[in-house]
Amino acid sequence: RTGLSRGFDKYYYQGHLETGDSSGSNGKAGNQTLKNLKMSIPMRYRSLAKDVVDSFDSQKPLTRDDGAFSTEKSFFKWLSNYDIETPFFAHIHYQEPHSIYFPPRPYRKRFFSGSWLEESKYLEFDHMGYFAGHVNFTEEQVEHYQELYDGEICYLDWRMGRLFDFLQDKNVMDDTIIFITSDHGEMMGENGYFWHAFCLADPLIRVPLI
Repeated sequence: RTGLSRGFDKYYYQGHLETGDSSGSNGKAGNQTLKNLKMSIPMRYRSLAKDVVDSFDSQKPLTRDDGAFSTEKSFFKWLSNYDIETPFFAHIHYQEPHSIYFPPRPYRKRFFSGSWLEESKYLEFDHMGYFAGHVNFTEEQVEHYQELYDGEICYLDWRMGRLFDFLQDKNVMDDTIIFITSDHGEMMGENGYFWHAFCLADPLIRVPLI
């Protein structure tokens, strides 16, 4: 659907191997119906329910993200089955940090200074309404928004540390060149903008290349 798979031997989306068949007719209509029912519940209430369930399992929250968990899992599996004597190129795209900013619960707790019930409000942070002039944000709301962004960055940092450790364990780290970059930055109220689709200001176009 995007053309990004061109030139790759294997292409995974959200941890699943793409086959080139975009028909979607895979005999899982029942699962899709259940998913549609879940999606009909407002995101905020789904998140609160997951937090309650996850309170009984300290590891489960770290699987609830924008795709980093599935991406890591599929790459680890792929490299474990790969002949590491043969050179390889892997493009690993993490969706974090990306709006909507809502990192796994441990990283929200670490950075968010408001209450637990307040956190879920930021799943509905209306940056489009702000851009259109329909809503305004208080200084406290902007601060909370940035705190969740910091949590996303910290969470991705942890995931990347796991990636580096894995490459080290496979004895390929010293023979691997790693480039880290970003597709865009983010506006945090500068010049009256939030998000990233409205302009070409420095906070959006000055991205890291490491």
